[in-house]
Amino acid sequence: MNSHYDPLFAPFDDDAVNLTENYPEMTKEDFVRTVADRLPDYLSEDLKITDISVKEVVKHNDQHKLGIEFTLAESNFSPVVYPDALFEDYQAGKPLEKILQALSHTVEKSLPKVPIVTKETVTQTLSNYESARHHLSIRLCDPDLNQELLENAVHSKISDFEAIYQLKFTMPDESVGYSTITPVMLDSWDVSMETLQKDAATCTWAEYPILSPLGNTISYLTSGLPLPNLLETGEPIQMSDDMLPVFVLSNDQAMQGASLITLPDLLDQIGDIIQDDFYILPSSLHEVLIVPQHFNSVDLDALSEMVQSVNESQVAAEDLLSDKVQHY
Repeated sequence: MNSHYDPLFAPFDDDAVNLTENYPEMTKEDFVRTVADRLPDYLSEDLKITDISVKEVVKHNDQHKLGIEFTLAESNFSPVVYPDALFEDYQAGKPLEKILQALSHTVEKSLPKVPIVTKETVTQTLSNYESARHHLSIRLCDPDLNQELLENAVHSKISDFEAIYQLKFTMPDESVGYSTITPVMLDSWDVSMETLQKDAATCTWAEYPILSPLGNTISYLTSGLPLPNLLETGEPIQMSDDMLPVFVLSNDQAMQGASLITLPDLLDQIGDIIQDDFYILPSSLHEVLIVPQHFNSVDLDALSEMVQSVNESQVAAEDLLSDKVQHY
């Protein structure tokens, strides 16, 4: 079973690439398939690539993305490059030959960094629940936006959302890969859904939840300093009338942090800290906003409209969680 590892596109010098050919206009699918077909001519055999193919992947919010998958001789991780930015360059007039040369340069720099993980290692993790349970992770999604994705995923209902259960792998270079748990995998482990949920919650707690005032979050992100975490002391805070009554909840990696709202004990702790009931605004897949009810002068419908407006104008489709505001 292959997992996805996405190498980053390295910057390249346009002046160093020779312009040799011009190509007729193509659709995005034609572009991706042409790049996949032509790219082997530009790559060194030292990379030990056994196959380059086009793969359609159903991503978050049922987005279908065409990627170029590289099968490597010595690794069970198959890197997938999504050439959306390259297609935009092509549409803007950049010749295909120039794009192929630049992409080959990037691939040759990135692929050697792909971790070598044997099939035996991955098979052991996937086939043995005692190994797999230490890698459990939760991704929250809106079921109305992810019907296709949910078809072959183990998931459970959490209020208006669905919690998708997955395995999280941290690579030697500190990059992260995820593999969705399927019903077939769960059956092979011979564990109950209750056990999976409990162990996944334990792993989610271990991802170091952070609750910080929104104003502090913005200032600390710009300064590079670590965020103050109100959950560390758990002490109630004194809210003043001139205080911005909005808090950010995420984890220390700021990755799929919205999953923290699947933890009832954590939500209880947040209520004790802000000394109020609160609204949960699904600002993205990676974090949510907490707004104390007492300081909120608008109703739930108005908050939902505000979230919808922000999602439509400022949140990328791959990071969008939902427009559905929650009350706790």
